[in-house]
Amino acid sequence: EGADLIAKSVARPPSQPAPAAAANAAEDLEPYLKAADKAYGARQLARAKTIYTELLGVSPRLFTALLRLGLIEEQAGRHEEACHWLQRAVREDPTSEEAAVALARSHLAAGEGEEAAAAVRAALERCGSGAGGKAGGKAAAKVAAKARRLKIELGRTLFKAGARQEGGALLTSILQQDMEQADALLPYGEACVALGQHDDALKIFLRLVTQRSDDSAVRRLLAASLGSKDGMALLRQELAL
Repeated sequence: EGADLIAKSVARPPSQPAPAAAANAAEDLEPYLKAADKAYGARQLARAKTIYTELLGVSPRLFTALLRLGLIEEQAGRHEEACHWLQRAVREDPTSEEAAVALARSHLAAGEGEEAAAAVRAALERCGSGAGGKAGGKAAAKVAAKARRLKIELGRTLFKAGARQEGGALLTSILQQDMEQADALLPYGEACVALGQHDDALKIFLRLVTQRSDDSAVRRLLAASLGSKDGMALLRQELAL
């Protein structure tokens, strides 16, 4: 499944109309893309990386390949390489929330806090401009939910990037609208742990662990709160209420 083999498999006669050739090429690439996706899902990341890279040799703007290569590099701790692929992925599909958030994570891991925040802000702006003011019903609710998730991610990113006051204020404002939303409670709890506010953190994680008992991040942060100087005393206090 080398690049030459893939290229030959999608080659079309020069006389074929361009739209038809493009459609046929996409169809011919499908088995290779499925093989790459299968390898990625099975955590065979080296094989997935090879196939995605070869696919880009034939179709350089293939979004899935760009995104997955970025995620593979992120998981391997190669954050500069991850940013390279994820920036290209965002250019190909500016509406992709997954690509924008992954790009922000990679920038953060590379010590590029301003770039991380900028990536989420840009995604949030595109989300707002894409609504067009005409969406209604389910479409409007979908846009609003996406914007909310991106605001939460922006708050988390700002806090981790060092803009703690701005990030914390944004997360607080989101929680004031709905204190039961687990997606906002988790980053708020993370911020409480970072600030040493273990009383508040413990309350949050005790609530979350009942909702998301299989979430490793919640369990890890709950353990961090319990491991603090007054953690067990705070737990006994909470259980006594």
